[in-house]
Formats: sequence, structure tokens, C-alpha cells
Amino acid sequence: MSFRYSPLRTSIISSLEIAKREFRLDPTRFNEKGERIIRHFKFQGIKTLPLGDFPGVTHVFIPPRFKRPYVDTCQYGTPFLGSSSMLALRLPTNTVLSPIYKKLKSLILKSGEILLSCSGTIGVSVLCGTSYRDFAVSQHAARIFAKESTRGYLHAYLSTSIGRELVLQQNYGKVIKELTEDQIKRVPVPELPGPIIKRINDAMLYTASLYDEARNSLEEADRQLAFVLRLSIEKTPYDVWFGADQQCFLKSSNDLLRSRLDPHFHAPDVNHLRNKFLARPHISLGAIATLWMPTRFARPKAHEGHGVPFYSSADIMRARRIPSKIVSRKAERYLKQCRVKKNTILICRSGAFGGIMGRATYVTDGMDNWAITEHMIRCKLNDPSFLPEYICALLASMTSGYPLITAYRHGKDVPELDPEELAGFPVPILSKTEQERVAVHIKNAYKAVNAANEMEEKAINMLMSAINWHHAGNE
Repeated sequence: MSFRYSPLRTSIISSLEIAKREFRLDPTRFNEKGERIIRHFKFQGIKTLPLGDFPGVTHVFIPPRFKRPYVDTCQYGTPFLGSSSMLALRLPTNTVLSPIYKKLKSLILKSGEILLSCSGTIGVSVLCGTSYRDFAVSQHAARIFAKESTRGYLHAYLSTSIGRELVLQQNYGKVIKELTEDQIKRVPVPELPGPIIKRINDAMLYTASLYDEARNSLEEADRQLAFVLRLSIEKTPYDVWFGADQQCFLKSSNDLLRSRLDPHFHAPDVNHLRNKFLARPHISLGAIATLWMPTRFARPKAHEGHGVPFYSSADIMRARRIPSKIVSRKAERYLKQCRVKKNTILICRSGAFGGIMGRATYVTDGMDNWAITEHMIRCKLNDPSFLPEYICALLASMTSGYPLITAYRHGKDVPELDPEELAGFPVPILSKTEQERVAVHIKNAYKAVNAANEMEEKAINMLMSAINWHHAGNE
């Protein structure tokens, strides 16, 4: 291969710049895009400040590594978030830290912190609203404490492509990238005029409140679903089974011959819940809906603006839904089968048990015609007597739908779900009034999510326009 077509990129860096950056010689510290951003700030006359010195920032904190003592339920401990789960629309509560951990208080979140992933996939931020209160967070998420007057602006900047690129410049480590508190403090932040900062800041604070509203509506949908189905949400099916040992239980050979042999399919908590559904008027999911998934295909990449945004299952389950890939239009005939229609329910069909596998979400008006990965099972209702929002609430409920869905999983290392098996899911038959009682909260939740996504995108575009990034010919 000639030098002209070499994939290698070369840059000339002054010795003064190397001295300013702690004499670090690794190429990532001087990558081409990061250097272009820094030069852009200089040419545009935009003053920058290190994040640690930016007005309103009080301190940056990364919890130390620690041994994690776990308990079974939130009744006896504190729900624990990792650097991936902190981005979810539904904050998971299935991982719970024991209260015996002495430094637990230092890990518990309050509203207003900015969380920044600082290990593995680094540079992804989230602004914590009131829905994050009383959650603990892992050492893989740095906390940036800033006053209300600037925390929204800082989060907007860290969410831009230029902000994340300058965060990535600070990393160290070959296989697993890491960030330290001091490196985060050194990230350059543009100091824009006060009125612009205020507009962006207010928009992002409002966005955080909309995500809180969405999470509250989803929780209320769970409560109303439990009420109409006469289920207890205070106690899990495991608790109802009088603390039965899940590792050892008896099943008759007749039951095993009529269904699967997998032990998790017959676990006492799953059986208890399944029998409650089967004891009342019900219908199988496959009788009222069509379930399918697209075929696998190669995904040729393209640059932003020259291809089709493609959403992974992780992208879809996050509060802010942004595509992680741009796929070339050459794959359009395969992408066509991946496009979803509004009012469709999506179910993650693969992944680690306890992660996003088996979790369900809803396709809103704003997501209509999006290209979404084949790792999401599509569920489209064809029976008008059932509201799609009610079915979504049922399948997405962590206390009813999720245990029954994940019982259908097969595979050890990477468990998967089959649409044909999932068609046997028992759906309780409810009156339209009872369905609407649940559905209204699902509608409100995803309406708030759409509004939050739109507001966040506007705030980020406002920031990018203020620094004149796109007008200067940058991608």
C-alpha cells in the first residue's frame, strides 16, 4: 500500500504543547480531531477554561474501587447503577448494595450531579434529576458537582461530539480506557456569553425534569397495572413464595413433558406469577399480535450525513435515544426490514440476563420509520380490543412482564429470546376502562421522553451554533 492511501494519520505537534500536556507522548493525546477542535477555538477567538475552573464547578469525584456486598431486594439495601445503566430510561433496581458497606453514603446520588463514564466506554454524560435520588453509583462514573447556574450547560457541552472528543483525549490505558479526576478537570470548556449559557443551561435543566416526569409516569403505570391485575407490588413473587429456595424445587414429570426442561422456566416465582395470569381470563400474545424480528445482515459504515442512523438495543433503552452507528445506504434493502412503525412494542431479545435482555419499550410518533437493530423483537398488535400502551406496560413491568419474558430465554453465555416462544405469553383480558387506566401513564411517559429528546437536541445545536462549528466547515 502506498503512503498516499495509508490509513495512518500524521500530525506535527510543538514541544511546547507536549510540555503543557504533562509530556505525554501517546498519540491519542494529540489525535487529529481533538487538535482541530482546539485550533478552532483559537481561530474563532473563543476563550476556554479547564472544566475544574469553570464557574459553578465545585469539585470532581470518582469513587475508589471497592468490594460490593449485595442483597436481594431494595427493601434491605440501596439500588446500584453502573456507567451503562445510569443512562437507562427505566433505572434498574435489580442490583442492590448491602447497607453494611461503610462508605455507602459517599456513593449515594442526589439530584443535580453530572455523571460521566470514566472507564471502558468513556465520555458519556447524564444530568441527574430527582429520579436518581437514593441510587448508588459505581466507581466507573465520575461525578461533577456544579451549581444550578452552569450544570446544564456543562452537561450539554459534554454531550456534544466536540466535548466528548476532548474528554477522550485525556484518557489513558491501552485495552480499557480510564480517566482520573485531574484529567476530567483539565478538559477545556468554551466560555460563551452569559445569555447563551443561560439559555442552554435552562433548556437542559428542563430536559432533566422531563426525564423525571417520564420515569414517574412509568412507575405509576406499574402501580395501576398491579391494581387492575390485583398483584402486589410491595412484595415480589419471590417473597410471596414464602422465601422458597430457588436453587432446589420439585416438578412433576407431566409438567416437564408439557413444556420446557430448563429449570428457570419452572422457578417458583415464575410459576406463581404465570399461574395467577392463567387463573383469570387471558389470551396468548401471539393471538392478538404479530411478533417477528429482522434477519442479520452486514452493516457497512458511513459518515454522518451520508448514511442511515442505525439504533442498537442499548441505544433504544436509553433515555436519550441517539444512534451509535451510521449505516451505508447500500444496505437499504436490509435496512428496510429494520424500520419500525409507531405503536410497535420492542423487546430486547439477546444479551446478559439481568441486563437489557427481556426489557420492553414503545415506539413513539417521533421514532416512526427508525432503523433499529434485529436484536429487538417487534410486537405489533392486530386486535383493536387491546390498547398497545396497555400491552407495553404489561411487557415492560419489572414485577410481572419481565420475569415471564426472561423465563423463555435459552442459551447459557448469551441468552436469547425466540418470537415464536414469546407468542405464548399469557395476556390478562381487561376491560377498555381498566386498560386505559394503565395506558394513559405510558402515553404520558413517552410523550415526556419525546419532548426531552427534542429539547436536548435543540440545546446541543444551540451550543454548536454558538461556537460556529458547522459553519466553519467541520463535520
